[in-house]
Amino acid sequence: MQRRKAGGLTTSAGFSLIEMLVATTVFSFGMGGMAAMMLSAAGGMSEAEHHSLAHLGAADMAATLQLSPAALQHLANPPGATPLCFEQDGCSSEDWATARYLLWQTRIASELPGGRGMACRDSTPHDGTAEAPACDNAGPMVTKVFWEDPRRAHEADGGKRRAVAQVPQ
Repeated sequence: MQRRKAGGLTTSAGFSLIEMLVATTVFSFGMGGMAAMMLSAAGGMSEAEHHSLAHLGAADMAATLQLSPAALQHLANPPGATPLCFEQDGCSSEDWATARYLLWQTRIASELPGGRGMACRDSTPHDGTAEAPACDNAGPMVTKVFWEDPRRAHEADGGKRRAVAQVPQ
């Protein structure tokens, strides 16, 4: 909008359409950047949650196996079928440990994408995948939790992750 002053000079008041368009474009790019940043943060929190669940799950089962040396030996060489016991009273320590182990495996599978948990003897525990856990039946008893991180599927390992805890003896 132009106003005419005395002496023939003109001055502008307000914004022109082009200025408004540029301001709106800059604002839109800023809002788009903020949205992308928020999505990235949400994905990072999900990844951190999966890491926490896996490491806590591995440590939980390692502590459970530490409670009963007989159960530890039982799971190192598991039999075919074992009755399930959900309370330690009235069950053998082996049966109680087997029930806890099966519940733990179910929980890992439900809480983590592609989740799988296992206990085995392994002299090199920080190797293997869910499909091939690489347990060599030598060395200490360990618990391994495997899961997939879909946000990292493009990486060389295909987004496959692992958490390991050694059973204290």
